[in-house]
Amino acid sequence: MSELLKGENIFYNEISELLKQARSVAYTTVNTIMVQRYWQIGKRIVEQEQQGQYRANYGDYLITNLSQYSSPVKTPPDLAQKENQILQSVNELERAVATGNKENIISESNSLLTLINERNNHLKSFC
Repeated sequence: MSELLKGENIFYNEISELLKQARSVAYTTVNTIMVQRYWQIGKRIVEQEQQGQYRANYGDYLITNLSQYSSPVKTPPDLAQKENQILQSVNELERAVATGNKENIISESNSLLTLINERNNHLKSFC
């Protein structure tokens, strides 16, 4: 292989690695923002449902109805379902934190991370 071809291969590999690193940073940044957003939304849902009480008097109708108001951008149905599952998981995590039950906090945190990873894998298929 000529020196010119070796140099081109090195160049392409370096560019490819830079793109992979940038993509990884972008995923991490987006994940951080989305977790913060879900946490804030979950907190507001719990506040709205409970209205100062220890427990809510009714079910998860807010989460079900929230999807029609949440975004003007049309989301693919499977991704929208995953987003709804994440939102419900954040809501459960918020409730676990409110009660201080460490086992539930760990369990709900793991569930949330699993759902976020599944969503990320789905999003990666579009990149």
